[in-house]
Amino acid sequence: MENINKYINIKIDEEVLEILKVWNKQRKEELNTKNFGTREPIYKVQRREYLPSHEEFGHDKVELCLEFGGDFNSFKDLDGVREYYHEDYFSSKEDYEHFMKLVESSNTIYRLHELIYLLDDDAEIMPNQCYLFYSQEVWKDQAYFLTYKEAEDYKIYQSHNLGVCRIYVDYPGYANRSTLNKFLEILDHKDIFEVE
Repeated sequence: MENINKYINIKIDEEVLEILKVWNKQRKEELNTKNFGTREPIYKVQRREYLPSHEEFGHDKVELCLEFGGDFNSFKDLDGVREYYHEDYFSSKEDYEHFMKLVESSNTIYRLHELIYLLDDDAEIMPNQCYLFYSQEVWKDQAYFLTYKEAEDYKIYQSHNLGVCRIYVDYPGYANRSTLNKFLEILDHKDIFEVE
């Protein structure tokens, strides 16, 4: 028996129709270019964070991190410290140069911590407090999207808030029979268009 598409007339806002058509088109293109094997994909932007952890207890690699008081920025290596702290963070060029000398004379973040700890508390250097802790890298969900392109756009216009981030492809969940899953199936496998 021949499969005949049946159409019904409904009233729909033009803006909603355009959004559905864009989602429909983009998701079909991205199924073969940005996603490999995930059914009904959902695109998530995730930010990298470091959670405090004990060095003996961790599911993944646990690393030593250095955090400067007041900034709440964690660094696993001296390169990160060099990149983040530039001259504008210091009250004078001399303070900046003094701090960079400490960094350059250290070969690990552990040694940098030791050198800063030995400074006089009244030293006019910023940052003058730092902490060492063991941490575990985790990726925290920040936002969810129906298309990869929207996730990429978000990474750009929210870059000042995100820091190190990535796009992760996920799915609605195992054996999910919800309306969301059905909606994604329609977007991915049906054509949305206007019938004259």
